[in-house]
Amino acid sequence: MNPVLPDGYRPPEQKGLWLQTCKGVQIGITARPRMPHPDEDGGLVQEALLEPRTARPLRLIQRAAGAVWRWL
Repeated sequence: MNPVLPDGYRPPEQKGLWLQTCKGVQIGITARPRMPHPDEDGGLVQEALLEPRTARPLRLIQRAAGAVWRWL
């Protein structure tokens, strides 16, 4: 059994970041929030954290537990 739709009915459609209903009402947001720009110190900290030479070596118990975990 097909429902009877009124004249001029349009199914909801996605337009960008919002949805337009059959009545033309827009639901949602129209703009994305701006991403924060890291300051100079934040960039230096991130570079240091990603640098492999600044990583702490694992303790002996952590290396042993990792080896056992990989073996299982």
